[in-house]
Amino acid sequence: MTNKKMKIKSITYGLISSLLIFSSNNVLASFDGSQMNVRWEIWDKVNPGNGGEVLAVTDEIDVVASDSITPDIKDFHNSRGTFELWDVDFTTQGIDLTYTSISVRDFDHQYMYMSSMGFHFEDTENNLPDIISVTVADGLTPFGFNPSLVTFDANNIYVDLTGSMCHVDGMASMPSCTNNASPTGYDNQIKLNIVFADGGTAAPVETNTNARIDNLYTWAEQKYPEFFPSQQQSTDIEGYYSRYYSETDIYLGSKDGRLYVFGKPFGGLADLGDLEQWFNDLSL
Repeated sequence: MTNKKMKIKSITYGLISSLLIFSSNNVLASFDGSQMNVRWEIWDKVNPGNGGEVLAVTDEIDVVASDSITPDIKDFHNSRGTFELWDVDFTTQGIDLTYTSISVRDFDHQYMYMSSMGFHFEDTENNLPDIISVTVADGLTPFGFNPSLVTFDANNIYVDLTGSMCHVDGMASMPSCTNNASPTGYDNQIKLNIVFADGGTAAPVETNTNARIDNLYTWAEQKYPEFFPSQQQSTDIEGYYSRYYSETDIYLGSKDGRLYVFGKPFGGLADLGDLEQWFNDLSL
């Protein structure tokens, strides 16, 4: 067997092995299609997940999360006019929060949350399996943000922003939030990774084949960002229902009940197996 074939086989086995390990422990539930309530709350010293009490709700919205809409909520927390706006995006198994109103209020001093306040996400319809883990991705969080203040229970997530701040120009011990390596140019994103418990799937579950394939593609984007680094829209490419990732020049596609990937790291076109098997293993 050539080295190229061995590499393709190794990557393919890695994808399948990871899939089997994941699906044997946790259900790949999806926010897609589930109603979520999002609130901006002010708390008494600590958030309710740490035993605090809600003092006020300044902003609230109900949204049906959708993988096809990015972000799901634009310019949230607008009770302060154009100040301190956040985009909220529900992904397959995560929530991305991006502070967007940089330089609107004051170019030097953007915001500082020195008292207990932040986001409260609630699965009001109990559509999703119980939440069993919430972690924060490293890298682009605002200065002063403390991941340990993110708390949760089966149906709720509290993102406490106490201590979080952004300054375009550094001030004394408070550095600039400018980050040229960030997609937005700033340290202004909080990415939550969420794991759901065994024993259920997100309701409602799409039965349309293309919708199930889209869910599979979205899972691959989150699980293997080195190959599929951004969420793309699916389209027909030469008879394949596909997504193209220009950053890596890789295609992810399906045809005649099979899953394929095409790109230089795979030596061209590689067959990743039966679609129905992927659906079953991921509970899609």
